[in-house]
Amino acid sequence: MRYRQVVAVTPSDTANIRGDEVFDALRIGTAGDGTLRITDENGITQNFAAVTVGIFPVTCKRVHSTGTGVSNVHALKI
Repeated sequence: MRYRQVVAVTPSDTANIRGDEVFDALRIGTAGDGTLRITDENGITQNFAAVTVGIFPVTCKRVHSTGTGVSNVHALKI
């Protein structure tokens, strides 16, 4: 799959990745403890466990700093 945008993510509990844009997936570069906390396109916060390195197909607007143990994250848009 090709992505037309790739944006480096700075996890934040208060700021979206880039305004109100919704991204189609995340690329996880470092698994850390495997936890990921995001806010999806509907404003719902979701928690994931056992996230591994690679493409994680989840739509989101925000990657939270609290509750996220993965790092080196990039947001991808189709």
